[in-house]
Amino acid sequence: MKKQTKRKSRVPELTPLQQEIIASIRSGKSLMGEGGVLTSVIKGALEAVLEGELESHLSVEGDKRVYHAEPTLVPSHTNRRNGKSTKTMRSEHGTFELVTPRDRESSFDPQLVKKRQTVLTDELDSKILALFGLGMSYAENLRSREGYVCV
Repeated sequence: MKKQTKRKSRVPELTPLQQEIIASIRSGKSLMGEGGVLTSVIKGALEAVLEGELESHLSVEGDKRVYHAEPTLVPSHTNRRNGKSTKTMRSEHGTFELVTPRDRESSFDPQLVKKRQTVLTDELDSKILALFGLGMSYAENLRSREGYVCV
């Protein structure tokens, strides 16, 4: 009698993001353009990176706080988050509203999407999609972002 062996599946395991993209395509949602699957991926990645950049900016400034000699120990540096604003971004995959964080002193200068920038470069657009195509999560994209700032 022959010994039965289990066959390995040739279908690779998909990340939750990849499964979501496939489900969206199957439901008839377009890949590109306004409201497209890839446009929402790019939007989400950019917003996550901007939040991380502001968090880093505020933590670096927080380390530089100078305290008064008074017993109350009030920090002389009080920069903190100050809401969010939106701007319309254009890319080769469509337009979308990008939510950008702000700080109270307006000293935050984002590196990935500069102030007053409204067009994403094709190179940056492609690199973000390539990272997600490799199955990277938002957090992993944030960690690898340093080599990809090209704006």
